[in-house]
Order: sequence, then C-alpha cells, then structure tokens
Amino acid sequence: MLGERPAVAALLKGDEAALHAAGEQGIADLIAVATEGKTTEEIVEDVEPLLKKGAHPKFGVSYLEVSYQPMKELLALLAANGFQNWICSGSPVLITRELSDEMFGIPPQRVMGSNAGTKLDERDGKTVLVFDGTVDNFNDGAGKPVTINLALGLRPVFVGGNEGGRGDIAMMRWSKDRSGPSFQLIVNHDDGDREYAYSESDNYSLNAAQKYGFHVVSIKNDWKTVVGRSATEKKMTALTLAQEYEFRGGYPTPETTQKAFDEADLNRAVRAYRFFYPTVSNAGFGRRTCGSVSSQTRGSAS
Repeated sequence: MLGERPAVAALLKGDEAALHAAGEQGIADLIAVATEGKTTEEIVEDVEPLLKKGAHPKFGVSYLEVSYQPMKELLALLAANGFQNWICSGSPVLITRELSDEMFGIPPQRVMGSNAGTKLDERDGKTVLVFDGTVDNFNDGAGKPVTINLALGLRPVFVGGNEGGRGDIAMMRWSKDRSGPSFQLIVNHDDGDREYAYSESDNYSLNAAQKYGFHVVSIKNDWKTVVGRSATEKKMTALTLAQEYEFRGGYPTPETTQKAFDEADLNRAVRAYRFFYPTVSNAGFGRRTCGSVSSQTRGSAS
C-alpha cells in the first residue's frame, strides 16, 4: 500500500526529517499518492483553491504570494532586455503551470518540470488524460539539462538556482560550458529569520560555485526584501496612486483614463528605445566602417 512507503508515512506523521531523507524516491511516491487515478483537469481544479486558502505560516501571505521579490525584479529586468524567461523546476509541471503566470509573469508554455505518468482514458463518453501512479521524469540534478534540451534545443545563457538540494549544479555547469558568454547565479539560503537556512552538510553547491565560477547571492546579506514588497513600499505605492489618479464612483475620470493611456505609450516608447538602440547604433557604425553588421541573438533564461 502507498501508505507504507517511507515518504508517505513520514508526511502522515509530520516527520520532516524522515520526509527529507526519503529523497527522490520519496518525491515520486508522494506524486503517485497525490495523482494516481485522477485526470489532469481534476488536479488543476484542486491546485489554486488550496493555494489561495489561508496564509503561509512563515510569511503571513497566501501561498500564491510566496515568491521572492528579488527574483521577480530580475525576471522583469531580463524580459525588458530581450531575454525569454523559463521555469525549470523539480515540481510537477502540471501544477507549476497553474501558478507560473500569476506568481512570476511566466506563461505556462514556458514551464519545465517533473512529469507524472499519464495515459489516455475515457470517462463519461469523453477522452481524458489520467495519471497512472508513476513518474516519467523527475526534473532534478542531471535530469534538468535533458529537460531543457528537449524544450529549448539549446544551452541557456542565464541560469538561476538554489543551494540546499544539490539539484541545480548540473544545469549550471551545462550552461557554463556553452559556446559564448553565460551567467550562472546561485542563491544561498542563509537567513533563518526572514526565510529558511537549509545549507547542505557538505557545502556541495557552494563549493561547486567556487570551483566553476558561479555567482553566489546571500539572502541574509544581499536581499533587502525576501517575499513581496515591504509594508512601507506598499504604503508609498498606494499613496502615490491615490495622489496621481482620480476615481469617482469606483471608476476613473476621463482625465485619469487619458493619463493612464499616455503613460502606457511612454513606457512602450522607452522600452522600444532601450531594445533597439544597440541595433541602430551597430548599424550606423557598420555603414561608417565596412558597410555590414553582425547581429547577436539573445539566449533564453531559465
């Protein structure tokens, strides 16, 4: 019975140490318990209500709001400069797809993750995909480069990952070994007060970062805000909006509507300028010298 498997038994008992010790097989067992016999639609229907219900015990916000603010800022910066952002996670891909757009602004078709075994079945006269209690691909460690290659067909230029589970080093090394420039960033979870401190006993990931030249970011020393905006930032944002935009009866005034459209046009113009300025500059330089230019295609970030 599934309840006799170590990871499942540990979860039922609330034994976090035993659950962590169960490793990859434990995760596979938990996925099997959670999905076996259910259709893909049934799993999706269960995800969002659970995440919106209640608050995270550590951060005091809903689970959908538990995402790293510096990560969201970095993703926005990359997207504004022509990069295509992807998620490559060990979590089940079907579940991560339901969260990716709302939490990170990444569309579900750019999500890679672990895949539970599925089979085509028929229920109530309609075809459905049903989980069979197995795991086709556990997307961690050496499995991540394989998954990325299947999805993208190339090595990513920019990769971000975490220490604490050893699972991102293979992906970072694969990115580092590409032809051309690359950047690998690893987050050191060393702030037990504001987040969690779960360093590896052998410092595997941090040692690998030093050996291969990955960039290390400390949550404790480098992040002003960990999850979401600070209360002060939220207060200032609300105050600024109240001062700049006028609403009557819950609706924006014509002046406010026009102001919003004007600011959207300005933002688009600034983005277009920032994106195309290097290309135009290179073209002008080429005409003044040899009459030809070479273009550089940006890679994908995951």
